[in-house]
Parts: sequence; C-alpha cells; structure tokens
Amino acid sequence: VGHTWGRITDSSSAATVTADRARDVGGLTGTLQAQSGYTVAIERSRNTRTETGSTYVGGLAGRVTAANYLANTKARIVASHNTGTVTGVTFRSRIGGLTGSAERVDIVDSSSIATVTSQDSRGEYIGGLVGEAWGSVIWGSYSAGTVRGQRYLGGLVGSIIPLHRQYGEYVGSIERSFSAASVQHGADQTAEFVGGLAGEARGIAISQ
Repeated sequence: VGHTWGRITDSSSAATVTADRARDVGGLTGTLQAQSGYTVAIERSRNTRTETGSTYVGGLAGRVTAANYLANTKARIVASHNTGTVTGVTFRSRIGGLTGSAERVDIVDSSSIATVTSQDSRGEYIGGLVGEAWGSVIWGSYSAGTVRGQRYLGGLVGSIIPLHRQYGEYVGSIERSFSAASVQHGADQTAEFVGGLAGEARGIAISQ
C-alpha cells in the first residue's frame, strides 16, 4: 500500500521492495498518516524481506505521522516486527528497522532484528527501530542486528526530539526499551551523533 489513512492489522509482507529513487518506502506501506480525530496503527504485523529506497525507508513503513492534527489524533505501531534488511540510497537517509520517520507515534512491544544501512557513506538519521522521531514514545521495544551510517546514528533511534505545534507540545520518551545492535560508522572525521541507544536524544525522557 503506497499511502494509508487507517489500520494495518494481523498482516505480513515477504515481498522485496526496491525503489532506489523513491521516498517513503516500507514493507507494509510507504506512509501511514493520521487524519484529524482518528487513530492509525500497524498492529500485530511483520515484514521479513528487504526494503530499499531513496529516503524515509522502514521495514514496516517509510513514514508514520500524526503531527499535523489535534491531540485526539494518534498513530501507533504495536506488537509488530521486522527481520528484513532496510537500505537507504541517499545521504539524507532517515532509515529505521520499523519506520524511517515517526511523528507523534507510540511504538509499543515491537522489534527489529535486521541490518539497517545507507549505501551513501554520509548516511544520516539511521536507527535500529526509527531513523528520526519527533514527539514519539518508544515503550517495551528493542532492536538487534547492525545499524550502519555516519551521522545521527543509534542502535534504537537515530534522533528523538520533542515536537512543537501551536496546539500542543509532545515531548517523547524511551521507556523499558533496549538495543543489542552493532552500531557502525565510517572511519573519517565526519562521524558524529552516534550512540548505542540513540544518536541524539534531546529534551526527552529515558527510563527503565
């Protein structure tokens, strides 16, 4: 599914998706987007094959967002898993084992055990679960495998920061989650914001 405004439940994908010049590439959907007053979700679903795209690439979804709507609008990834390789082609990658980008998303009881990498040696915003997260909650989830890039590189999430909107502020958190992924970056001096859990975690709560 290229673009979804609903729920994906009890679903699986074993199809290889290769779209080197496309953005928003995922094993189940390219984009999962909430509409005002509704909840969108990926629940009890999985991907087991390889996903390749230009930017915003994820094992389940290229991008998941509820960012542009009021507080009663929600997006969730629940009890869902990825074991397929996820690859981005460009350096502004935004690649994650579950989703490349999460904006106001609750990620609960989910995992990725996979290689998540950029073909560009300058690849950035790459994480074992999420490449780039804004105002999102990661709870009871984990990653393993290999995460490879250059900047904003994390075993669980490449970058997680608060999301500010005129109708509210969404801080975000990492709770009861861990990463056992091998985080690898290039040898030159441009490597920065690299962490075993998160490459960047600014203004958010991290707890057990």
